[in-house]
Amino acid sequence: MKRTIIRSSMASDLISPLLDNEFEHGYISIKFYTDGTYSELVAPESGVAIFTGSEDGEIYGSISNGALDAEIVGVGLNYSRPTYSGDVRYIKVEFESIVGASHAQVMISQY
Repeated sequence: MKRTIIRSSMASDLISPLLDNEFEHGYISIKFYTDGTYSELVAPESGVAIFTGSEDGEIYGSISNGALDAEIVGVGLNYSRPTYSGDVRYIKVEFESIVGASHAQVMISQY
């Protein structure tokens, strides 16, 4: 298993670095924060995080459980994580109308 952690402001889309091609499956988790020091974990009030995958970093397609209502992703809450299989080399996260958070941390676990 290999894990890649990406932290970013939600001012623009988050795009992963090139992922390792020796793994064919993965799942993704996300945490939301109120600050750029990533010390104030929060459950957003509303909004959606949309996850897509790509083989080449140019054309992205949907992945399983790829649209998450941001308010269900909070401290101590369980949610169905986005998953993928096949030749996915990049993950993109689009933040739509998320209220109550300014930054996100995404963890991509490949296996």
